[in-house]
Amino acid sequence: MDLEAQSIQRIRLAAELSAAYYQKRLLLAYSGGKDSEVCLELCRRAHIPLEVIHHLTTADAPETIYHVRNVFRQLELEGISCSFHLPRYKGQPTSMWDLIVRKGWPPTRMQRYCCQVLKEGSTSRRAVVLGVRAAESRNRKDAVVAELWGHSRKDVTQFDFDNGDERIIAPCQQKAEIKIQPIVEWSDSDVWSFLRDAKVDVNPVYNLGFQRVGCVGCP
Repeated sequence: MDLEAQSIQRIRLAAELSAAYYQKRLLLAYSGGKDSEVCLELCRRAHIPLEVIHHLTTADAPETIYHVRNVFRQLELEGISCSFHLPRYKGQPTSMWDLIVRKGWPPTRMQRYCCQVLKEGSTSRRAVVLGVRAAESRNRKDAVVAELWGHSRKDVTQFDFDNGDERIIAPCQQKAEIKIQPIVEWSDSDVWSFLRDAKVDVNPVYNLGFQRVGCVGCP
């Protein structure tokens, strides 16, 4: 089975899981980067009920925000529900700059408190599609298709999603947040080849020399 067909099959299974145990449509976390762009196109080709969310980090490049808004306008015309998530910290609205003041230091590679506050925790009680790939970084090299995340990487529970790992049913019955990563084994060249063949309009920051998209600090 080729990469595209395999990934579409995973997305369809995830949609069935979401409907059966969460009674909700599958949720795609869309960052505006190349990997979430691939996942969005694959979800379209899978013809599944879908919702899309974008986490506003308050530190994204303006080009990214404009791109996400344009994509969302098109998705809404297609009848797909889209939403922006505004970050909160201890129950109050926040931003990257507010967090830096509260914490007393800017986020670093070893202490990325920003991701936990700005991008995680808002999709609890859902099955969520992410564009995570093992080739992205050393921290993600052991990632698999389906995961139940913990407080740290060592606390992550991994499931053999492709082979019907029944252990995933228990957390789904409890409506725990399950991460579905359908393109986890794709390489950078796989991603770009797919996007070129699909004629997808990607985030313009890639034309400025960036290889990754995210908060202004991470890339």
